[in-house]
Amino acid sequence: MYWTSNSLRRRPGRLNEPQHRFVYIRTIAMEATYNSPSVRILTINAMNLPEEWENYSFSAPYWRLYWNAAPGAEVVWKSNRTPLRPDRLVIIPPDTAFTAKCAHRPRHLYIHFLVGSPLDAALPGVYHRPVRGDLRQMAAALASGEVEQRSSTLMALSLIHATLCALPPEAIRPTPSDPRIHRVLKAMDAHLQQPLSNIQLAEIAQMSVNSFLRLFREQTGSSPQAVYLRKRIDHSCMQLHFTDMKMEQVAQMAGFCDRYHFSRTFKRLRGIGPAAFRRQSSYLAGM
Repeated sequence: MYWTSNSLRRRPGRLNEPQHRFVYIRTIAMEATYNSPSVRILTINAMNLPEEWENYSFSAPYWRLYWNAAPGAEVVWKSNRTPLRPDRLVIIPPDTAFTAKCAHRPRHLYIHFLVGSPLDAALPGVYHRPVRGDLRQMAAALASGEVEQRSSTLMALSLIHATLCALPPEAIRPTPSDPRIHRVLKAMDAHLQQPLSNIQLAEIAQMSVNSFLRLFREQTGSSPQAVYLRKRIDHSCMQLHFTDMKMEQVAQMAGFCDRYHFSRTFKRLRGIGPAAFRRQSSYLAGM
């Protein structure tokens, strides 16, 4: 609520002096809650595409955003070809196994990042949106490699948000609607190194174990420990890709008592062992 002046009138006896007439206006404050997905940038980099980029298949548990300064390359997912061109941004959700074709060696901008709920439930695929004006200038500046760090982070966030906004609704899986399951999922993320049992998870949800297990499967389509295990392995992928941490440390950070159990589980879920995953991710950092 506030006071405002909206007209003029004269005070008796002082003809030349204007005076404000104040009117009391009532405003209504409307409260709303907005869920803003958090974005964590892992890599911002650019390079001239190497020959090794062609005909290589690699899947990782993070988002990718691509922009090429010139035509001559494309990504292929399920026989669908998406050219990389200066007039479009291409975004690829986590765990999308795709291959690449490269007829030329254009300048290639790539940004790897993570996104919080509800966009962390994106389906595999390759999506793109037109880019022009300021966004295209930002992409070109980042590809040049001549932008200082603070500006490059803000530019990358602008490109990420603009491209996420263009995702079709069908690209996002329905997320759990029950707040008890949300609490459990957050607890899983906070206890990757020391995994919680189903009994402990049920206590967090304030439910009996059987009721919790039934509700969790209804909300997510999987058992709690299957979702938990995937989170732990995805976390280990980050360590393998972006750190030089020893394999024993990576296994411990993911809640495994030894590297052998970790390696078997990693290969079962991702189709490749952790050592091979690290070699591939370092060999083709721009994928």
